[in-house]
Amino acid sequence: MRLFQALVFTPLVFILFVDACHSQSKINLFQRKADSLTKVGRYAEANNYLKKAESYYNKTANWKSYLKVHRKIILNLIYSGEFDSLERSVYSIQSKIDTLNYDTIEFKSFISFAFSYLYRLKGDVAKALKYDLNALKIYKKEKRNSRIPKLLMNIGVSYHSLGAYDIAENYLRKAINSLEQQSNNTTLSSIYNNLALVYRSKNKLNLALEFANKSIAIRKKHLGEDHSYTDYSHQLLGLIHQESKNFDKALEYFNINLRYREKKHSANHLLVATTLLNIGNVYSEQKKFDLALKNYQKSLKIWKTYKQREPITNLYYLIGELHSKQREFQKSLYFYQKALVYNSSSFKDSVNFSSNPNSNQYLHSRFFLQTLKSKASVLQSIGDAKSLQVALETYQLCDEVIQKLRQQYVNYRDKLTLANLSAEIYEQAVMACHQMTQKQPAKENQYTALAFQFSERNKASILREALQEANAKFDLPANLVEQERDLKINLAYYEKQLANAQNRKDSTKVVRFQNKLFDLNREREQMTQMLEKRYPRYYQLKYNTQLADIAAIKKRLPDKALLVEYFTTDQKSFAFVVSKTQCKMLALPGGKNVRKIIRKYGRNLKTRKPVAYFAPSAYAAYEQLIQPLEAYLKNKDQLIVVADNALLGIPFEALLSEKVPETTRSFADLPFLIKQFSFSYHYSANLMVQPMLRNAQSQQNSFLGFAPVFTKSATGNTRDDNVGTKPKSLPYTEKEIDKIIEVFKQQGQTNIQAVLHQKATEEAFKKVGQNFRFVHLATHSITNSKRPELAYIQFEPTPQNQENFNEGRLYANEIYALHLNADLVVLSSCESGSGKIERGEGMMGLNRGFLYAGARNVIYSLWKVNDRPTSAFMIRFYQNLLQQKYAFHKALQQTKLQYLKKNPQNRPHDWAGFLIIGQL
Repeated sequence: MRLFQALVFTPLVFILFVDACHSQSKINLFQRKADSLTKVGRYAEANNYLKKAESYYNKTANWKSYLKVHRKIILNLIYSGEFDSLERSVYSIQSKIDTLNYDTIEFKSFISFAFSYLYRLKGDVAKALKYDLNALKIYKKEKRNSRIPKLLMNIGVSYHSLGAYDIAENYLRKAINSLEQQSNNTTLSSIYNNLALVYRSKNKLNLALEFANKSIAIRKKHLGEDHSYTDYSHQLLGLIHQESKNFDKALEYFNINLRYREKKHSANHLLVATTLLNIGNVYSEQKKFDLALKNYQKSLKIWKTYKQREPITNLYYLIGELHSKQREFQKSLYFYQKALVYNSSSFKDSVNFSSNPNSNQYLHSRFFLQTLKSKASVLQSIGDAKSLQVALETYQLCDEVIQKLRQQYVNYRDKLTLANLSAEIYEQAVMACHQMTQKQPAKENQYTALAFQFSERNKASILREALQEANAKFDLPANLVEQERDLKINLAYYEKQLANAQNRKDSTKVVRFQNKLFDLNREREQMTQMLEKRYPRYYQLKYNTQLADIAAIKKRLPDKALLVEYFTTDQKSFAFVVSKTQCKMLALPGGKNVRKIIRKYGRNLKTRKPVAYFAPSAYAAYEQLIQPLEAYLKNKDQLIVVADNALLGIPFEALLSEKVPETTRSFADLPFLIKQFSFSYHYSANLMVQPMLRNAQSQQNSFLGFAPVFTKSATGNTRDDNVGTKPKSLPYTEKEIDKIIEVFKQQGQTNIQAVLHQKATEEAFKKVGQNFRFVHLATHSITNSKRPELAYIQFEPTPQNQENFNEGRLYANEIYALHLNADLVVLSSCESGSGKIERGEGMMGLNRGFLYAGARNVIYSLWKVNDRPTSAFMIRFYQNLLQQKYAFHKALQQTKLQYLKKNPQNRPHDWAGFLIIGQL
């Protein structure tokens, strides 16, 4: 894992202050000698002279000069790596400042810096960050702008260490914006260096290489080859080449590091230890395990002399990984246990592999989580019942840590990064539970329930947390809710503006909007902290991590409904089958082949080829996904599907329950599952049963229909917008809205509204959308499989922006800022439920945002849909819903069956793409 490949010591840019002149010539001489020695790296000798000056100032009670000299001593201790003496000196200067009440801005900020560095060395990055943020407040209050960029960089480094990569990037970008005009600035080179590290962690290696090269170019030009900062740049380039699997190039850079550091410092310096660790990592990836172990052991020996827990923890973990790769499991467990001990504040059991720290005892969260994961995986590989039980206990501990980390992260991208790491843990945990059901059949129900909990943890955790937070805000004062909503709207607005500026490559506006977003994100962090402190009930509800158990979900299920929750991995796939009376965990056939079969079925769905081409893949997918649970389908007429990974992009209703004779020609004759069951979907079972609190009830059977129509444009066929061009006209959307309104009127409903043509603007929708039970959008929509936040629904531009259709786009992140009270939102547009699949989180489609915004159910499309048939389909759906009084899922089923019956040759592409996601 990247988290553990190298312990990188990127130099913080220390914020130094210029000393005033001293009156004593002898003391001045001592200090000049000390400064000269510091410049050439002779820090211990420099401190000998500084201590003489310090003693003099102490005797003469010249406290300002005393503190300035002491500060220099501390900086030299930092440069030299004398960490024991450093800790004593930092506490000494703090004590002296407190005693003298000498609490000036100059020294308050330095104390914050010193303690930040000290805690970072101890591995307590969270405490270090608090001191840095405190220093930032001081500088901003005193308007000491020249010192802010360096501090912003240090804060970015801390957030990077905590795994909050997007926040780290924001702080570093902010620092760059204030310094980039100074191309020869060595501080700028350090910021570039740290930003490259962030991009490396985000696996954006091209960007990492770009900024690493920018950094080293400045350093070589202004500092030369034989300089510590240039040395750090060589290290970073080695790491990036290692990530790119260019191992020879990586070793070349690391050996440059080793030669320089042994010559500059000594063979036992901490930087030499770092280099040996990096070389060991390369050999490990090359499977040269003996060479890797040799370098790790050398590095560990050096680090132990410095008594720093974080690198020692890392090395014990890495040595454990070496033994695990060679299937030397007892040795690997020994070193994992040592890693847990060194990463804990109080855990001491390095012998008993069944023993674990508790979830509050770690110093470095990511190291702790990764070590626990590896330990559990090895125990799982051993495979006996006792080892599997300890593995499961360890996975449960991992889960506790993950929930704590989720509470700490504010930034959305950082939560996705955690979800991706967590997915690996939950996948292994579910498989361990299944292994235990085989080992101990008498406890099958117990382990099935535990496996189901792990499966649920791995599904839409960010969305579940967001909905939970929305419910937590229900009892907050109205002014705070409004303030929080305004902040969310502003964030969405500027994210949209930034996206537009990036698309137009307007670098000036990109910088301006990045700065604005930086300030808004800081404001959001501060507001969140205030709410959690002042309103304990909000905090309690927001961070309630308990999931609904199987019993609670069973209770909510209708008698004839069956919940099928899929859990797929590269190794094995499982289905949890939950009815009113039972819950079973079933291993599915196919394993690694499942995704291949599903992809083929998905491709064939979107074609217009004949039955003979489609049928085999639809039946093959049925064999994998439904046939193993046929025994549980008896007397059921509703299937609720909770899918993951590749399954998120397919309609189960178009699967074929029987093998079809080759002579079959009519699609209407095929044994589609839609003929047996109605279908609904969700991201997780817990979201399906989670109640949603509302500020106001919408009117019974009220309907809002929006259709921009785009009359002045050329007529289009599908309801997708050609990106970058004027949207094509959709004439049948107007008929769609008019006919649906007729259906409502026939039922005696009068609280209905149609918004068409130029009136159907984004602003109009935001203004009135929250007042209706049914919200129907018939328009263009565009998905974005790489950047889901740039997916959008197209509205009519405002009158003043008729030619600028960018202004009529409701982007995905803006949807999250809406407040809806709808029982049903219908997205009658293209690909409104497709998008990027985020591991451990699900499909990032437009439909997801509407659930968060308050919709209980959303009908959406998986692929491009045609204007005319979609209009007919939607009209028929509302007729079934209102005239026949069907439930949403049943009305959708009947509409598809009627469509198939009326048009026997219509392929599944024409009717299967509209699905419904929602609550029971």
